[in-house]
Amino acid sequence: MTRYTQAGNHDTVSDSVFTMKMIAEEWRITFGAIPPLGHVCRAELNDRWFRIHSLPESKRYPEDDLERQEICRRHNEVATRVLGLKEECILLIGRYSENPDGAEEEIFSDCTRALPPQPELFWQLDEDSWMGFCGERTTWVPGEFDQLIRDVADEEEYNVLFFSPSRASIYSPYDGGADLILPIPDLVAPSKERWSSWLSGREDGL
Repeated sequence: MTRYTQAGNHDTVSDSVFTMKMIAEEWRITFGAIPPLGHVCRAELNDRWFRIHSLPESKRYPEDDLERQEICRRHNEVATRVLGLKEECILLIGRYSENPDGAEEEIFSDCTRALPPQPELFWQLDEDSWMGFCGERTTWVPGEFDQLIRDVADEEEYNVLFFSPSRASIYSPYDGGADLILPIPDLVAPSKERWSSWLSGREDGL
């Protein structure tokens, strides 16, 4: 897996655990008990949510480099508006598991090459499943995360979410588009108008 972020040096596991505890606290202060998953945030923060599609006519998967360029263009534009140009944000990547120990193993085996191993942020989603997250502070710069955006579009990466603690906003790409959570509900209508050609034609916005 490509290393997507360049921020910070993590010399020891204890340093990364401390960092993840701080990240977890910032998430909970900003979004409460909601787990940092795009589809859950969409449901729980629906009055602040809208979605863009990655390609014209709501085409889900790219077939060539031109379509991948269009995906990156759209995602960089909306993410920059939501997270802020060159502003600090936090990247989280999650993995499902049947127990927290299993989630920890998945983070170490899968996310380690992309992010420091940080097995401190866990959510119990229901009686039988957990979600474990690794994460890192970074700065949103257009173009810097194009590889990650392409990987998500090609289903090589998943459960990706960026959030801005200062703005209380979220950018969560998925294969086919991105879910955006804005700071306040009043910003949703003008955002939808701005990117109206990138929205779903469905009444529910999906």
